Amino acid sequence: ICALTPFEALCCFRPLKDIIAYLKRIPQLAALVAADTVLGSYMMAPQSALPAADSDAERQSLKSLMTNLYAAPEDTVTKELRLHLRHIEEKGAQCAEDTLFVRVYKQYPDDVGCWMVYFLNYVQMVPGEALFLSDSEPHAYISGDGVEIMACSDNVVRAGLTPKWKDVPTLLSMLKYSTTGLASARFEKNCSEDAAQWQVQCYQPPAQFPDF
Repeated sequence: ICALTPFEALCCFRPLKDIIAYLKRIPQLAALVAADTVLGSYMMAPQSALPAADSDAERQSLKSLMTNLYAAPEDTVTKELRLHLRHIEEKGAQCAEDTLFVRVYKQYPDDVGCWMVYFLNYVQMVPGEALFLSDSEPHAYISGDGVEIMACSDNVVRAGLTPKWKDVPTLLSMLKYSTTGLASARFEKNCSEDAAQWQVQCYQPPAQFPDF
């Protein structure tokens, strides 16, 4: 996706340490995902004791958290979303993600996908910046206009923040559960002198994706 205007998106899982920090601060979310059961001692462990990025242990932890979140009863999800919203409105936002949560909730009230602001990286782009999202990476476009260039892929399986049909089991089964995806998702335009002369901006995704 190449931003034509200021653009906001959620994409790729955050580092596990950041997710744990949110779970410790937001009891409603921690209860929904059964954080103490899934993460156990990781909840109080120093960063050095957490599973290595993209290790099997980390991936399984993320998958379990997501599975529990989307398996929670709808009325329970609604109750916890509203409690967290009320807390932010009464106490004030403690971070940009809290502010984003309120915005997303007002657009998609009681949608379990609102919790994704605490699991996925919050990305803000200016016109001309771009994101490359490989297959099986979670993402959501929040605001702004952009040009999306897509090859045949699984990029349209949905689980929230949309009025369209959702297929939660398929999405949960196919995600990579990687916490390092953002590093390769953001990339700079690479223009030759000839391209620059004609005001052409070139974007080259990673070499392992020859479709582009």
